[in-house]
Amino acid sequence: MDSAFDRWGDAERAWIAIEWTLARDPQVGTPLNESGSLRGFVYAGAKSIGQPDVDVIYEIDVDTIIVRSAVFTDAKASQAAEPKTQIEKFRSAARSYAEQDEATFDAALKGVAKAPPPPKGSKSQSKKPGQ
Repeated sequence: MDSAFDRWGDAERAWIAIEWTLARDPQVGTPLNESGSLRGFVYAGAKSIGQPDVDVIYEIDVDTIIVRSAVFTDAKASQAAEPKTQIEKFRSAARSYAEQDEATFDAALKGVAKAPPPPKGSKSQSKKPGQ
């Protein structure tokens, strides 16, 4: 970890966001085995903010989460992406939580929950079968 923190300026905050996410939603990753106890996900960083991409493999064991592998690599994205969906907005809020107090985080979540749906006819609106 220390070498990753030395190499990427904001790797520590990326790691804090990963820990926070796992502590609050252990099911966040894609199951890698039949029981779902071994899971993985990619934390997408960005070059512009000095955050690496992090490939995380972890195991859920009763009341413990064990990180089996965390591979830090140069971010593929040059800039942090603008959140496009409610889920992406929530993940963005979760990433910034590490440096916010509880009241600020609650306010951010309320803002996401109140965001209007996409306009009719937009690309993000799903099409009905046969259209």
